[in-house]
Amino acid sequence: MWIWPTLLPQYLTVGPDERSTFCCIIENSKTIDLKLYVVPMNLPRQIIFNNPTKLTFKAVSDIAESNELTLELAWDGKWEQGFIEMKNHMIIKEVSA
Repeated sequence: MWIWPTLLPQYLTVGPDERSTFCCIIENSKTIDLKLYVVPMNLPRQIIFNNPTKLTFKAVSDIAESNELTLELAWDGKWEQGFIEMKNHMIIKEVSA
């Protein structure tokens, strides 16, 4: 299911210096595609542009669990090649639940 196993392992170490990929935008698409290992029944796998969406994440193990992290994703539907250029069109910010 995970399409980038050689670039980003599916199971990452969670911590302040780690990062993870949970979505992607394909050129000429008008959706944000969620790449979650488990997708709840009430969560669509795609988010349409100009539709800000909040997602809440929580890391859970056998012995501990993290605080919840709520992110808001907003994309204006414009595609540009390059990380810096896309930061002007795809905004991800931490918000309070």
